[in-house]
Amino acid sequence: MDANPLLTIVICTRNRAVILEECLQSLGEQTASPKLFSILVVDNASHDGTKVMVRQQMAIHRHLSYIEETVIGLSIAKNTGYHSATTPWVGYLDDDAKVDPHFIERALWIIEQYGYVCFGGRYLPWYRYGRKKWVRDEWFTKERLLEKMGELKDGFLSGGVFFIKRNTLESAGGFRPNLGMKGPSVGYGEEEALQIQLRRQGIPIHFDPELIIHHCVMPHKLQMKWHFKSAYAKGKSWILNTSTPLVVVLLHSIWSGLGLLVKRIPIALFQLISDQNYHWQNAALATIKPIFYYAGALRQKSSELLTKTGKDEHPI
Repeated sequence: MDANPLLTIVICTRNRAVILEECLQSLGEQTASPKLFSILVVDNASHDGTKVMVRQQMAIHRHLSYIEETVIGLSIAKNTGYHSATTPWVGYLDDDAKVDPHFIERALWIIEQYGYVCFGGRYLPWYRYGRKKWVRDEWFTKERLLEKMGELKDGFLSGGVFFIKRNTLESAGGFRPNLGMKGPSVGYGEEEALQIQLRRQGIPIHFDPELIIHHCVMPHKLQMKWHFKSAYAKGKSWILNTSTPLVVVLLHSIWSGLGLLVKRIPIALFQLISDQNYHWQNAALATIKPIFYYAGALRQKSSELLTKTGKDEHPI
């Protein structure tokens, strides 16, 4: 391997200086030579101490750089990241993640040894802020989509541990700005939309179960209301990334409602009685989250139909 950097690790952040510092510290402890990769922090209009902290880290780590993106939106920040990178590859890492010392070395090994153009890994929960007794690890774990490294025919990579050739990302149009997180607003779908586009172009997506990050379970994710908001946002992203007809959404919603009565509630009650590690919060989430998911889907589908009707009635 020559000394020219192959990879830029892009970290998009907003008002998370403390946790971002820990992320950067873990990247500063990599076994891979800093000559082989660079780190780019895209500050998405933070108003805490992010800029000062990153500048301090830049004095220690010469391969670290910083840019500001004042338009709020995770997808916008991600696009700014790859547009600003100069290496053949870009890798996206969440700002609330830590990596093991061999993380970059493994990513570079995959880049060198395989003819992939897009690959990713998985994440495990990092309970930096504690853990409530009703919280389940599987909620914050990216499952092993494959038992060993290979092409991912179904499912999607996590955007928090995601590597792609920069020119491939550009040819796919980058991340859709109308999807994803926007400041305090919960949103999803930009990662799935990109991977759907890649597959349409015949570009294979690969998964490595040994490429692992430790993803922080932030305090707001330890609150039940976040799980409901998340389910609602995921329902919306389902519609945004598909052309599912309204009748299909309605049928799914009705079926889910029937499942609440004949399946989810009875199972939850049984588990509450029989399992001492199953708490009322688990029962509430198991029974009610699907309602929020389909509420989000119906809300988004209705919005699309109303927009379309408005355009049809008032042609330009």
